[in-house]
Amino acid sequence: MEGPLFNFGIMALAALVPMIIGFIWYHKAVFGKAWMAASGMTDEKAKGGNMPVIFGLSYVLPIFSHGAFRCRYSPKRTILIISK
Repeated sequence: MEGPLFNFGIMALAALVPMIIGFIWYHKAVFGKAWMAASGMTDEKAKGGNMPVIFGLSYVLPIFSHGAFRCRYSPKRTILIISK
């Protein structure tokens, strides 16, 4: 018996990986200062952003992309047919 096409627990956990990498990458001790200087970003601009939306989209979009890749490259491709 095969497993489910989507494992939502793994997808939710895997969506944290880009966020963790981003937290490390853009930290001021790593590349944050160089990134801010190159992009013209200031601390005031960064604090003025809508953080719940930014972090929410950073979490949700990898889940969607994983689902799209899973549907496209799964050995067991399924097409959802909506019928009345």
